[in-house]
Amino acid sequence: MTRIPETSASSPASTMRVLGKGSEATVYLDARANRAVKQFDRAPIAIARSKARSEFARLQRAHNLTHSSRSVNVPAPGTLNEPAASFSMGIVHGPSLLTQLLGGSIADELMRTLAAFTAEGFQLFREILSDFTLDHLFPIGNERITFVDFGNGSASEEGLTPEGTRATFIEAAGATLYECTRPARFFNRSGMERCADFLAYVAVELGINWDQALQHAIDARFNERGKGGSATRIAWYAFAGRINRKRFFSRLSQTIELNTLTKGVSVDSASIADSESAEVTSSRAETESIAIADSVATTDSGALTEIISFVWDFPEEDGAFTNGIHKVVDGMMAAMVRQGTSATVLALGSQPSTHTRKGYRVEHLRAGRIPPIQTIRQRIQRAGPGAVTFFHGTFNPRYTLLARALRRHQLPYVVVPHTLMDDGFFSVSRLKKAIYWKAFERKFLDQASCICSYDLGQKKNLASRGVHAPMIESWNGICDPVVPKTDRYSTEGSVRFHFFGRIATGTKGLDMLLDATARVSKTKDIEVIIQGPGTEDLDDLKQCASDLGIAQVVRFEPPASSPNPILIMAEYDVSILSSRYEGFPTALVEAMMAGRPIVTTRVGTLAPVLEREGIAEVVDTTSESIAQGMLNVIKARSQWPEIGLNGRQWAMNHLQWDPIVQRLLADLNACLNRPS
Repeated sequence: MTRIPETSASSPASTMRVLGKGSEATVYLDARANRAVKQFDRAPIAIARSKARSEFARLQRAHNLTHSSRSVNVPAPGTLNEPAASFSMGIVHGPSLLTQLLGGSIADELMRTLAAFTAEGFQLFREILSDFTLDHLFPIGNERITFVDFGNGSASEEGLTPEGTRATFIEAAGATLYECTRPARFFNRSGMERCADFLAYVAVELGINWDQALQHAIDARFNERGKGGSATRIAWYAFAGRINRKRFFSRLSQTIELNTLTKGVSVDSASIADSESAEVTSSRAETESIAIADSVATTDSGALTEIISFVWDFPEEDGAFTNGIHKVVDGMMAAMVRQGTSATVLALGSQPSTHTRKGYRVEHLRAGRIPPIQTIRQRIQRAGPGAVTFFHGTFNPRYTLLARALRRHQLPYVVVPHTLMDDGFFSVSRLKKAIYWKAFERKFLDQASCICSYDLGQKKNLASRGVHAPMIESWNGICDPVVPKTDRYSTEGSVRFHFFGRIATGTKGLDMLLDATARVSKTKDIEVIIQGPGTEDLDDLKQCASDLGIAQVVRFEPPASSPNPILIMAEYDVSILSSRYEGFPTALVEAMMAGRPIVTTRVGTLAPVLEREGIAEVVDTTSESIAQGMLNVIKARSQWPEIGLNGRQWAMNHLQWDPIVQRLLADLNACLNRPS
């Protein structure tokens, strides 16, 4: 709803004044009764009653979701008067966030704090289909940001039902930026830039590409809905062109650093009354945090007693793993327990802490994409001097923030990149990685207590990039392998190649795989099944297959519902991996356990070993080489049983988690100068 100057109102009661008017409803303020009333007074009565009922239900649900939150808030619902098409709710004081941004009354530090709270609000409300614009957000003085409007969704004439946080954010960005194109606001360039900066901060918090989101917002408003005349469209694109993108990128480091999260102030408790009080609270919290650190024994002595893995998206359901990192963490932590070391996975979620069936503990902290950094740090600190934290993965702002907090309190951490950080790795998304590396990632790695790599040859490569942290080598293992009772290998007919992994073209080289398939299918009877999570590139890949004339040869399958990928792989003839870069691909290990012949590009740690052992057809990262590898493995069809069984035996001999973790703990103790 758009706020307007206060006027007297004759409806619904003469004692009320108008707080705001929208296209369908009016909101009245009754200060004496400490309530507001929203009445749908500009719609046919049947539609108005339906909207009042629907919106009031969403208001109740949103209020229930946020009643215990200290960061975001929804006014308390009052009563529904369905015959009058109205309902009452609590009062929201103060000007909207859009008004303050356009007027320049919010300091930059406070803006970033509010962006963090707003991102959390998107997480909480993504299923409520709220009508988000910055006009519907009100920063108030009790450490909350208040969401007040719930008019969008199935009951709206637009019928827009965004699914997921990204779609909800795009709708919010579109509605907010549209408000900025109104004539009274269009020439307020500095105000526009502040609004754009704020939405960019929120986008970074949510892990969303702001430039893409802006374009999607424009497309959604004009192309999908068919709304907006030529003048409105021109205003929109003019707005997009007026945003100074350089300003945003020059402040990207400030955005991701989020000082309010790394100065000892949790996103749950930062004061947002004004920027000055936020700084005071931050300084006080920092002093208290240092006092806590001084009371804990130093971490330079004492044997390791607990391994803590921070994996922000670790599944809440035991065993419901969706990617290779989850499987690796599961196997590693289970083996840690068997070696007598306490093992805990810290993750974000809403489920209570549990012990898994494999013995390690999973502790879920409050759900949301914004990690409660100080809460996590304090949990790690309570583990005492015998604990060390593992970060699984790289180039993740959540890890950057938490690592910084750990360094400030002299708490050790180990980075497990889960990839080889070679030239192939840095060649994908080169500019983004270069910016983030210089600003954050180099320091994150260089100041780690240890880097756990798949290949010690990485030490020289990282040193050339300014990283000199100690390094130990450790491979991944097999986690509870269940192999087929009977191995079956086809001897005639179509050869079925199976790709099992993320549907990510840039990393997994699926464009090269499709081109290779087009080459091979001209002379050989083949079928290629591409299966795994991720849909961002799926439409482009399907179009590519159609353009290459292989739509009948290639089949795209959703992620497997079976918990055992080994048995799934055993249903096909050949496992194929076309990646441009890898670390220690779980898919190859699982393919070996399935007894499948393998075609893989020469990337990662395993490929050279498998080539040396004669277990896999290893090729260069080109479509021509992949095609030749596919032809070679087809030609060796009679040898598939021998190749497959040799691969399984090698994996059983070299990739068991218990001996891997035993060596890892010994090397880690030596690296940290701790007694074994």
